[in-house]
Amino acid sequence: ALKYKDVFTSITEEKPIYDDWGKLLGDGFTMIVAEDEKRKDNPFLEIPHQNKRISDECKALTLINRYPSMARIVDPDIEKSISDKLPSHLKLSKGINLVTISRKFYPSLCFNLIPEDILASIFLSMKAAILYCVEEAIEKDFYDIPISPFFNIGLKVGGSQPRIHSQVYIDLNMDGHGSRLEGHLEAFKEMGDNCHLCQTSHGDSDRIIIKTKFWTFYTTGSPVRNYHIRFHPNEHLRRFSQLKVNQINDLAKVLKVIFQGLDDISI
Repeated sequence: ALKYKDVFTSITEEKPIYDDWGKLLGDGFTMIVAEDEKRKDNPFLEIPHQNKRISDECKALTLINRYPSMARIVDPDIEKSISDKLPSHLKLSKGINLVTISRKFYPSLCFNLIPEDILASIFLSMKAAILYCVEEAIEKDFYDIPISPFFNIGLKVGGSQPRIHSQVYIDLNMDGHGSRLEGHLEAFKEMGDNCHLCQTSHGDSDRIIIKTKFWTFYTTGSPVRNYHIRFHPNEHLRRFSQLKVNQINDLAKVLKVIFQGLDDISI
């Protein structure tokens, strides 16, 4: 018998999974965009399907989120019907929502139990899936594509799934990045080669939490929320997909330290 069972177990084990009371947890139907870094289903595939059991050699896989916040595929007649009923200042939100999971079960609330190579593999699978989705979206004439990768850690931020997982919002609305992110982008554009992050001392290093060969983690001088921690690669990169394997491995290592520290002070 499987020691841990969740909705994703039906995908990794290629069979419906029930809880101890006989309730169906998952039927195994999904769309796998990337198995580790290997491309699988097209991100615009219309019909989910059952897959073969995922090899134990696999460390992470990226799926189309079954409960998305954006519409990935919309029937033209239904889209028109919705659009006709919406106020003029609103429109149907379009995009691709991804979820990247560990192949084996690791608890989302216990970062200290997650091996660094598994966490790094989650980032690598996420990166491969993002590149695949963007390429396919461009083929469909989408452009200006904001991408938001994130983790939900803790029940207060909607982290209801017990297995460690990350998510990605790939925005296909083509209506900008939102005012706050647009402000960041404009600021960096105006800096040109004089990048603030490449030059700042972060308050004469008083705000630096951890600095490694590849990453700097620091408390921001303009927090948006409590305990707001920012981080950036020490190499000047334009996008997440440019990160190299050694940078991602180091990111996984440092994130474990950061989350353990937050746990230690009960955050």
